[in-house]
Amino acid sequence: PSPAGRVLGGLIEDAGSNLPAVKKGLTLFDPKKSLKINTGELANLSRKELDTIGVFLGIADLYDGGTKCFSLKEMLAKRISQELSFLVTPSECMGCTETFLFKKGRFEVLRCFLCQQPSHDCDMVVGVLESRSLQNSLSSEAWLCSACYPVLCVDTTA
Repeated sequence: PSPAGRVLGGLIEDAGSNLPAVKKGLTLFDPKKSLKINTGELANLSRKELDTIGVFLGIADLYDGGTKCFSLKEMLAKRISQELSFLVTPSECMGCTETFLFKKGRFEVLRCFLCQQPSHDCDMVVGVLESRSLQNSLSSEAWLCSACYPVLCVDTTA
């Protein structure tokens, strides 16, 4: 199997009692297809199935005090599609330029403000986080991944 197939297969193996919903969702997800197409496929699942997959993947803020943070199925389907993409698509760290693959359950240092891409835990990223924490200024700053930074921070003076 491809690297993406091995990752998705590993997720199915880890699904435990969530296996029916997780397997159904993972078989709909195709890493070769766009976010829009994968989101559309996943949005066809029931809300209960999407909630089960979201909890299994550890999507933060799925619930806030019993209130669903993703009020529309399509929003939750998009977030699940993004998270699955992060698990199967290598990313480049803006700090150390290492290419890394995020793993479910692995400690994440930061999440991209725009796309929710997790960072990895290289010395440079951890050092920046620690210095920001010491200055107590993290709440006023946003971290951008290597894919979103050029989109948002384009030099318009040239």
